[in-house]
Amino acid sequence: MSYLNERIVALDRGEVALQPDHIDALAFAKFPKRQMYKLLLRELRVQLASHGTLMDEWSGDVEWLWKRCQPLGNRGFISEWNEIIQKINDDSPVNPGGRSV
Repeated sequence: MSYLNERIVALDRGEVALQPDHIDALAFAKFPKRQMYKLLLRELRVQLASHGTLMDEWSGDVEWLWKRCQPLGNRGFISEWNEIIQKINDDSPVNPGGRSV
């Protein structure tokens, strides 16, 4: 998403002509680049929010399963899951608590 944001900013500044990339190769019915980038960015945010909501909903089950199914040597890796869940709930654009996207 930061890549798309950078391209939008570059277009807004008009400082540098953007080189075509893999995103520009997508067929978007002749949308201007800026609108295409914004549309893609909006859809990515919607999908990320949906994914974050699912992860938040599953978190209790993941922790329950982790305690029962993971070998002792792997149990510490749940901290990575917890960090992701914390990011979802705190400061990301993905906030199941209702913050707007």
